Amino acid sequence: MQLEIKSIDRPIAIAVMLFIILVLGFYLVAPKYQQFNDLQIKLSEKEAEFKGKAAYFLEVGDTFKKLRSYEEGLEKIDSALPSDPSIAFLIYFFQKKTLENGLIFQQVSFSGSSSANKRGETKEIHFSLGLLGSYSAFKNFLSSLEKSARLVEVESISFASQRGTEQIYPFKLEIKVHSY
Repeated sequence: MQLEIKSIDRPIAIAVMLFIILVLGFYLVAPKYQQFNDLQIKLSEKEAEFKGKAAYFLEVGDTFKKLRSYEEGLEKIDSALPSDPSIAFLIYFFQKKTLENGLIFQQVSFSGSSSANKRGETKEIHFSLGLLGSYSAFKNFLSSLEKSARLVEVESISFASQRGTEQIYPFKLEIKVHSY
């Protein structure tokens, strides 16, 4: 007896093979395709993050260039309102201004200071200056204080005439200097 092998119907065999390929494709290829999609999403997120940071740093660079153009003005503001005023520097400032205007710097006394309570408020330092010189030199001295970058307020001025002198007067000023 001869064994006869029945041939499988060709369309059914093709359908079964397609089904097996689809099942294998679904279980083997689909996870890789999903992984590929996840990586593409991560890549697009990183690209967006990179573009955002690049734009931010470009803006920071532009802002830095703008601030550099204001550097001279910022230095003037810093000298007008220093964050840590040195009393020695202030005394030197007043000595220099008196000599520039033809006055004699006789004495200085530190009257006290107030601390800034809130952010944005200034600290006040009070001085008493004793000067000797002519009225015109004193007038020039006050003018130079007014034109200086420092925030200086003259609170009171007193002077007396001296007999037998050639219009040289002793001046006493109460001065308030502002700082942060």
